[in-house]
Amino acid sequence: MKNSAVSISGLRHSWPGPGEILAIDEFEIMRGESVFLAGPSGSGKSTLLGLIAGVTPVQTGKIEVLDQAMDPAKPQARDRLRADQVGMVFQLFNLVPYLTAAENVRLPLAFSAQRRADVSASGLAPKDEATRLLGALGLASNIHDQRAAELSVGQQQRVAAARALIGAPGLIVADEPTSALDEDSRDTFLDLLSNEARRNEAALLFVSHEQSLASRFERFVDLQSINRAGVPA
Repeated sequence: MKNSAVSISGLRHSWPGPGEILAIDEFEIMRGESVFLAGPSGSGKSTLLGLIAGVTPVQTGKIEVLDQAMDPAKPQARDRLRADQVGMVFQLFNLVPYLTAAENVRLPLAFSAQRRADVSASGLAPKDEATRLLGALGLASNIHDQRAAELSVGQQQRVAAARALIGAPGLIVADEPTSALDEDSRDTFLDLLSNEARRNEAALLFVSHEQSLASRFERFVDLQSINRAGVPA
């Protein structure tokens, strides 16, 4: 088994229009490592996260997540890997509005036997693990049974984080996850995210424009330093 959680080589990606948005020769994140990824708006950060998570198929090059290739020709395999091993905190949350907060947190377990098994191995029932994560993120118990559509933006953000963490995924990908939180809530959120990642020996890839948060992570990466798009050969 390799020691990398994410391994990228020869990656090239473009959207309709002139030029490449991503040209990354080599990039690696180790298992258990926490990485803060920075870059200006439009630099390709969200595109890179989508490629790593298998949401966007690779055009050229190779991406491996936890020793498994994100094969563009195998969308079902990418979906299975994402369901089993990747916890995602989306910028727009992607909660199911008519489900309660707790039901949203447990949703990944419905799609992954592996994550259900990981929860069972912890000695907690899925409901109890969802309660633990929501409570650790500062959501009072009376909020757990409220529908997602009834929650504030900050509450929805914390529910999305708990959903990403349940079932001990090997890689946590967070795209601007603190943008709707005040300073105290943000610090609580980051503490939980880091603690849960360490607890499960998961790699954490965190994208944010708030570079003041970078000191909380083991490694700082400026996307522009590894992305050769637009650089003459």
